[in-house]
Amino acid sequence: MTAPLKLNDERQRLLKADGPLLILGGPGSGKTSIALLKAAEHVKSGWLAPGQQVLFLSFARATITRVAQHAQKLVSAETRRALDINTYHGFAWSILQSHGYLLSTRRTITLLAPPQAAARFAHLDKAEREAEKLRLFMEEGLLHFDLFASQCADLLQRSPPLASIISDAYPVIILDEFQDTNAAEWAMMQVLGRTSTLVALADPDQRIYEFRGADPARIQEFVTAHKPMPFDFAGDNHRSTGTDIVAFANDLLSDSHKGKLYKDVAVVR
Repeated sequence: MTAPLKLNDERQRLLKADGPLLILGGPGSGKTSIALLKAAEHVKSGWLAPGQQVLFLSFARATITRVAQHAQKLVSAETRRALDINTYHGFAWSILQSHGYLLSTRRTITLLAPPQAAARFAHLDKAEREAEKLRLFMEEGLLHFDLFASQCADLLQRSPPLASIISDAYPVIILDEFQDTNAAEWAMMQVLGRTSTLVALADPDQRIYEFRGADPARIQEFVTAHKPMPFDFAGDNHRSTGTDIVAFANDLLSDSHKGKLYKDVAVVR
């Protein structure tokens, strides 16, 4: 069971902070909880104009489902109505569905289903597949999943009025698992971050999606681009409080666990 989040002085300082934020911490450190409470502060303070929402982006559908369930317990119904919780790809797809025709010769953009993609690309090598993905979008309006973020970033860069409209709808954007964003997803957020306030939640010791372009330099790129106020909750553990489970996991990653004993951790060889 997750322990209640304790609003110590540092977390209270975060809730009162203005501008871009960088919230660091491992699993169970309370990054999601404090981000939801920060969203609630924006709602309570009247900082959002009518119709505006706080956008919360993560990678997996299962994750955003858990975030929505957590919000049910943690924040008011008023705050939940002002939250748009989505995946990075789902957000990009929503923009491309309505405005992707600005990049393609086709008025309607359709998702290229995996079976269709497999049939189309069966006889092509890697370079040919990438070129064909782009051609299918540009000429036939068929959009491959891999192009969601890159084409959305291109669209926002080439259409400042559209980027301005989206930023106005979402003046605050929370970027969950930020360390796992690839170059295209980061480019998409950089455009919106020109006018929207970005809040990055990141675990510097974890990159699940390194195989698809997650870069260890991403967090520093965010710091350089947006100069956020940093908060580091790496030592906090609200998911398995009173145990050394997180400490063991961190030591295991750095190969410094040998010869150590951990509370509530049993190593079976």
